[in-house]
Amino acid sequence: MNKKLTLAIITSTIALFGLYHSNVLAMATLPDGFASAASEQIRAGAATSNPDGPGVEVAIQAVVNILSLTVGVASTIMIIYGAFKFIASAGEANSIATAKRIILYSLIGLALALTSQAILAIVTGKLSGL
Repeated sequence: MNKKLTLAIITSTIALFGLYHSNVLAMATLPDGFASAASEQIRAGAATSNPDGPGVEVAIQAVVNILSLTVGVASTIMIIYGAFKFIASAGEANSIATAKRIILYSLIGLALALTSQAILAIVTGKLSGL
């Protein structure tokens, strides 16, 4: 039974990592010309900056995307570590409890990273509508 549970955890972790990794990398890319537009705005000064160009909204989105990617990768690594710790516990109650806590907290971290993306999408949608 433990082998089946461990195999299911590892398989789902790999699948989630693949889905999450591809989605976050797609979201983490900056719009075309962001760096050049930002450097031009800095050189030109605040008085002559283009109001239609990338602004604070794009910068905040890039920061949240990078942090979400970092948290997602760290959570996935910790889930795998917890699964290996679960396998290596050999039925010892304290080791099993520790492994379960590692996996639980990693899943919570992954959920928070996904939730931050949803909140960002809602907030930027509301702000762009103003």
